[in-house]
Amino acid sequence: MNPITRLEIYAGIGVILMAVMLGAYLKGRSDGAEKVQLKFDAFVSETKALGMKAEADKAKKEQADAAKIATAVTTRDAALASLRVAQSRARSGFVPNSTAGSKDSGNVCYDRPTLDAALRKLDTGVSNLVTEGDAAMINGRALLSSWPSAIPK
Repeated sequence: MNPITRLEIYAGIGVILMAVMLGAYLKGRSDGAEKVQLKFDAFVSETKALGMKAEADKAKKEQADAAKIATAVTTRDAALASLRVAQSRARSGFVPNSTAGSKDSGNVCYDRPTLDAALRKLDTGVSNLVTEGDAAMINGRALLSSWPSAIPK
């Protein structure tokens, strides 16, 4: 029998130490992996919950914005219709009818057709200008009232 040399003893101790260290490393690694996996799972579930909440908030905001826009468009259409009615009333007669006792029904201190044409032309120009301004105001008001608000919290 060969006696065991010192080198063989040191090599055996080294192998045993390495086996112990490898075991400790693998044990620590598996414990750490479980902790990391738990943290990851918690993160994933929290992210899904936040995503679903954000989608619900987005849908709620889109519904509110759609209702707001619909109300603004309806209000604008009603205001424009009212403006058109007011314009149609204003275009009835400009020059009053001549009195029943006058000798000439076509001439009462002025030339009736010329005056009526001039007043209609003036009214048309002014009405177009006023209509543009009113329509711009109505459209601006509708735009501002339908502008989406911040996301409700």
